[in-house]
Amino acid sequence: MHVQMSQEVRKICPDLSVGILTGQVCVKSLTDVAYDHFKSEIEQSMADIKLMSLYDAPQLVFYQHLNHELGIYDSKRCNCLCMKIRELMQENYETNQNVSDILNLFTLKSLYSVNSYDLETISHPIQIVLGDKNTPVDGFHAKDEALDHTVVYQDDYGPFGSLAFQSDRAMVTRATRRLLVVIPYEKNDAHMEEYLNWMKDYLIEYAHGEHVQVKQVN
Repeated sequence: MHVQMSQEVRKICPDLSVGILTGQVCVKSLTDVAYDHFKSEIEQSMADIKLMSLYDAPQLVFYQHLNHELGIYDSKRCNCLCMKIRELMQENYETNQNVSDILNLFTLKSLYSVNSYDLETISHPIQIVLGDKNTPVDGFHAKDEALDHTVVYQDDYGPFGSLAFQSDRAMVTRATRRLLVVIPYEKNDAHMEEYLNWMKDYLIEYAHGEHVQVKQVN
């Protein structure tokens, strides 16, 4: 799959890289054994996070800095990842389905944002561009001009995702058979290759992943 980052995004966000995973999957509930494994890993990740000052974590500082580079200073937008992590850390976390659980565990382990899309609904190539006030928000559950000054993922049919908002068009469901995972991260993070390979291994083991490919876009 060809994924290209625009020169405008590279110029405004010089430290931004994007991890991409694609492959065939089977979206379903976890088995009891897998459920127990995930529960244990999630609890361990939560314990690790509780030992740190979350707002000072380099990954979250990077996202705040990235939003500021884009001209976004709204506290809710800048701290949305921190709020998601705190939401995941609520007591009695219940697993949902294998792909979402893999993504949630990835976020807790890496402290990076991650989004997934149904690749069957997306045309090639994929462009990573800067949204503006005219970028359509149809199907995004967002207000007009919500994609202005943010990084947007789009294909020939228009935007299907962004750093802050996701669209209905490419939503992952139990009918999804081809998956796209997008992870924006700090370019110089030496651990990202390890994280991406972890995601690949988990998609293969717990989502019956086949032909899973990993790439990094700078």
